[in-house]
Amino acid sequence: MKKLNKKGSFTVIAVLLVIIVVLVFIYPLKGGKDIEQVTDKFKKLSCPDVPLNLTCDYGINVFEDDRGCVNAECKTKDSPEFLSELTSLQVFFVDVGQGDGIYIETPNDNHIIIDTGKGDAMMDFLVMRGIDKIDWLIATHPDADHIGGMDEIFDQFVVLNYVETNFSCDTQTCIALDRIVDDEEGIIRHVGDATFEFEGLDLDWKILNPNPELAFDDKNDQSIVIRLDYKDVEFLFTGDCGKDCEDMIVRLDKDASADILKVGHHGSSSATTVSFLIRVNPAFAVLSYGETNQYGHPHKEVIDRLVANDIKIVRTASAGNIEVRTDGTKVEWFCDKKGDCFQ
Repeated sequence: MKKLNKKGSFTVIAVLLVIIVVLVFIYPLKGGKDIEQVTDKFKKLSCPDVPLNLTCDYGINVFEDDRGCVNAECKTKDSPEFLSELTSLQVFFVDVGQGDGIYIETPNDNHIIIDTGKGDAMMDFLVMRGIDKIDWLIATHPDADHIGGMDEIFDQFVVLNYVETNFSCDTQTCIALDRIVDDEEGIIRHVGDATFEFEGLDLDWKILNPNPELAFDDKNDQSIVIRLDYKDVEFLFTGDCGKDCEDMIVRLDKDASADILKVGHHGSSSATTVSFLIRVNPAFAVLSYGETNQYGHPHKEVIDRLVANDIKIVRTASAGNIEVRTDGTKVEWFCDKKGDCFQ
């Protein structure tokens, strides 16, 4: 892009001043937007162009600043060492709105999905990444905000393995998905419980819940809970596991310790008990929820518990898609809407 000379710069400034005068004074007279809205609109008019040709030694942060402008910048040499996508475990907490959607790509190029959310956000995310097959598709439990987007996954991608809870379908979404899976050719269908072992997957995968001998009446507590270990880094994916489910994991002395916890049930006060947090002892907590949801998630009690235990919190509602990249020792975080995921 050619640089403006001084005359050109004065012209641009003059035009912008005319625009803001018109917006601030003319619009109100016509019953238009209030001054604060107009000012915000003007600020966005002056957003800088996002640099699209950055070459960075330590990775790129793409974030939205307090004006609503999208920016991109290189990480510095003082930032954590940039970990290659080709040799790292990548875990994405996809911004699916009010729901859960997790995509995992292992160092051996296995592709795993744990829940999809309700809409097509997960499908769009996978298309953007150029994915064509899913090795394992896991439905933690039959609620629409966890499985509602799975029909799109079956429609767009080859799915090799499907894992479901042993809780019977009691929703139209689940019944419809059940028919789709039945009609799929070549797919292997599994019931996920504490006795199940993932075959052909690299890394260490363990299902902590449900337990075949201790079934719950609540489908949330019957959620598939998975611990994933990669060398020294541990993840815990909890679905909508609530208090009874958490208590069972604690009482049975399950090894649920993890560095990164996907908080159960979108931050509902019905989950994330003190005893469970003590057992998990996470350094980071990921909350997946919609910004304006009817349930008031995440509940204040849960946030207070996390803060009281010095756990760093990141939220899909404000951070967008969240990527955790690790080589099994170091961990890096990347968020669509923030340079610092934890601000």
